[in-house]
Amino acid sequence: MPKPFLGYTEREAAAIRRALNTEHLLPDADWPSLLAAITEVVTAQPDPVVYQRDAIRRFDRLIDALAATERAYADLGAGLQLHFDDMLPPMGYSPDQLCSALEAAQQAAVLASKQQSAYVYAPTTGKPKDYARRQAVRNLLNIFWQETGVRPKVYTSQHNEEEYAGNFYPFAVAALTPVFPTKKKLGSIILAAYKEWRKATELQQQSLAKKK
Repeated sequence: MPKPFLGYTEREAAAIRRALNTEHLLPDADWPSLLAAITEVVTAQPDPVVYQRDAIRRFDRLIDALAATERAYADLGAGLQLHFDDMLPPMGYSPDQLCSALEAAQQAAVLASKQQSAYVYAPTTGKPKDYARRQAVRNLLNIFWQETGVRPKVYTSQHNEEEYAGNFYPFAVAALTPVFPTKKKLGSIILAAYKEWRKATELQQQSLAKKK
């Protein structure tokens, strides 16, 4: 039975840092804070798997709630709107901007319901496999990109014993192996999660580009 993970040892932390430094860790990176963030995302208990159809239903409820809030504000009438506006705490924007923010939130929810998330694995069918590991990989992918400024990559390779390579792969292995000690190779899980994340981020970037 594997021992519970109680935090990275100095040796394990050094291996993680070496894997990041090979990709030019950004100069302003705070290593203790970064290590704490890595520890948090790989040990976090993932939420139960949300299938795509349920994710869409949840976003639909959010869209309806935002629309209802906007209608309820309009139904107050001018006088009660002013009274409500006076009760708002200072937020740096006007009540008109509050309505605009509600509309923007509705638009964001509509787009989110149509796209896979770069943050959460939402399968369409079948039984979720290795969900905790996949979610940890997604979290690490986002950290890697943010902290190095380099887009992560993972691919199969015949030039090493592990059969996988890419700038992200050594970092993922160094961060995950102490947390998920298992005889099962992590490579296939890392690659599968990477492909899902890459597709989701590309769609997200395309959506943002259309807005500009």
